[in-house]
Amino acid sequence: MRKQLSFVLMFLIFLPACVGPDGQVAEQTPDQSSTVDTPTAKGKAGLQEFKTTGSGLKYRVIEPGQDPKPTANAKVMVHYRGWLPDKADPTKGEEFDSSYKRGQPAGFPLKDVIPGWTEGLQLIGKGGKLELEIPPDLAYGERGSPGAIPPNATLRFEVELLDIKEPPKPMEPGPVDPDAPKEFSKTDSGLQYRILRKGNGKSPVASDKVTVHYRGWLPNKIDPSKGEEFDSSYQRGETTSFPLGGVIPGWTEGLQLVKEGGMIELEIPSELAYGEQGSPGAIPPNATLRFLVELISIAGPATPGPVDADAPKEFSKTDSGLQYRIRRKGNGKAPIATDEVTVHYRGWLPDKDDPSKGEEFDSSYQRGETTSFGLNQVIPGWTEGLQLVKEGGMIELHIPSELAYGERGAPGAIPPNSDLRFLVELKQVH
Repeated sequence: MRKQLSFVLMFLIFLPACVGPDGQVAEQTPDQSSTVDTPTAKGKAGLQEFKTTGSGLKYRVIEPGQDPKPTANAKVMVHYRGWLPDKADPTKGEEFDSSYKRGQPAGFPLKDVIPGWTEGLQLIGKGGKLELEIPPDLAYGERGSPGAIPPNATLRFEVELLDIKEPPKPMEPGPVDPDAPKEFSKTDSGLQYRILRKGNGKSPVASDKVTVHYRGWLPNKIDPSKGEEFDSSYQRGETTSFPLGGVIPGWTEGLQLVKEGGMIELEIPSELAYGEQGSPGAIPPNATLRFLVELISIAGPATPGPVDADAPKEFSKTDSGLQYRIRRKGNGKAPIATDEVTVHYRGWLPDKDDPSKGEEFDSSYQRGETTSFGLNQVIPGWTEGLQLVKEGGMIELHIPSELAYGERGAPGAIPPNSDLRFLVELKQVH
């Protein structure tokens, strides 16, 4: 369940700076701005006047782009800049965000951003450009966005629609075995289940990462096989993956009863699901849940790759105070700050007696999957440190607090003023 199950999520290492169309903050790198042409940089001669939609959104199309246009469910890739328009000349004003200045486009589901963007980007196709004037009720409204957008602010944006990816079409569950049991079995915990397709692979353990298709519903009292559906990967048309030990107990126990390639139906009592709290907006308190789950694949936790035989034992130190040692040299290129990178890593709070050990707070190895991000969108110690290793290499970083989370820390994971240790494998530079 993408929205309802309590997945173990990646600990975020992104640092905030400025507000984008999704209401989220984004790191700025102003020194990149001079290298990018924006729609205004290319001139506005002959542009049409603004048109107004029924919602009050104002727009003018600079380039229509290619059909088809995106739907609200599409994921889009864009370049954009946004500013608070001057009353005297709305084409000018205080800029509050720019993907051009960051040197990399932004991608997001179109339905997850402010309404003015959701509506406006459906007016052009791939390769198109438009200018938007978004009234406050289609932007950040009375609240604004502290530090960037005042309350009741009208916003201007120029947007280039670089790519469109429509979501997959809904799917149906696979076949059920002809001899599948009609009755449920019950475990000591109170979980009820029936195997609808046996599968021919191995069964997972709690530490494995699994990939599944599923649907979940609130069972009717008269006919529990029916009821109000609250989530479905089939409807989204794509599988979902997660560490089996990081979801509700009924899933952790239940999926260990079926083999890879199999299908299981689960009836999960509330104490093995969301209990007295429920899940606001989806799962009522004390609710029993039904799930149909297909176990598509199993992957165990990954382990770090080899270390060079001649890898240095001592750390080197940069002018910023970052300490590092190259554990494996790699044979590709080293990234620059504006690159996107794919990595495997683990991070821990180093012990005073032995900094090579300590409490682990995050690990892509444990999740069994790499992670990707813009190198200039993470803590400074990562931005600097990963430029010291080549693609295919491995580096260990000792990051002082001022290059990490500083006085604030990261509540629930990183105490204030904490030095951090990371082991990072640079899998790919994009």
